[in-house]
Amino acid sequence: MKAMRSTIGLLIVLSLLAAPLGCAISGVQVLGTPRIPAKEGTSSNWSGYAVYAATSKKSQSELWTYVSGTWTVPIVSEPANSYSSIWVGLDGHSGNTVEQLGTEQDLNSAGVDTYSAWYEMYPAMSVPISYAVSPLDSMTAEVQYTSRKQFLLTLTDNTKHWTFQIAKTSGSAKRSSAEWIVEAP
Repeated sequence: MKAMRSTIGLLIVLSLLAAPLGCAISGVQVLGTPRIPAKEGTSSNWSGYAVYAATSKKSQSELWTYVSGTWTVPIVSEPANSYSSIWVGLDGHSGNTVEQLGTEQDLNSAGVDTYSAWYEMYPAMSVPISYAVSPLDSMTAEVQYTSRKQFLLTLTDNTKHWTFQIAKTSGSAKRSSAEWIVEAP
C-alpha cells in the first residue's frame, strides 16, 4: 500500500492536467476545491491515478475531455516473464470503453527485453505504433475528446523527437474518468 501511495503521489499531476468539459486547456489548470472525492483503492493489475465522476448521475461538468502524462520508459530487468505498460486514457475506471495510448516494456522468459508504443480504443484490440521506443526515452501521451464522438490520440517521444497522432471515433465512450496508469497486462 505504501508503494501505491508513493506512485499515486508522483502521479497526482494528472489531477491538474485532466480538464472537464467546457474548461479551457492552457498549461496547468487548478480545479479549485475538489469536487471528486479522493479515495484509495486496490487493483490486481493497475497502479496510478484516476479521476472520475463523483456520482452515478453525471453532469456536463463531470465529463472528461483531456488527459496528458509524461514519463520515462523504465529499463526492464529480472524477473523474466515480466510485462508492463504505462498509459493515459479516458473512460477506463468504471466503463466498458477506454481511449488510451502508451508504451509497453516487457522481459520474456529468455531474458530478452522489448519496448514498444501502442494505442487502443477498447474494446477493440490495441494497435502498435511503428516508431522505435527505447529505455529512458521521455514520453508524453495525450488523449483529447474533440467533438461528436471523436478523440485525438497523440504520443510524443521527447528524446527521439517523433510524434504519432491519430483521430478515432468511439460511439459508446462515456468520458466518465481520466487515468494515468502503470499496468501489468
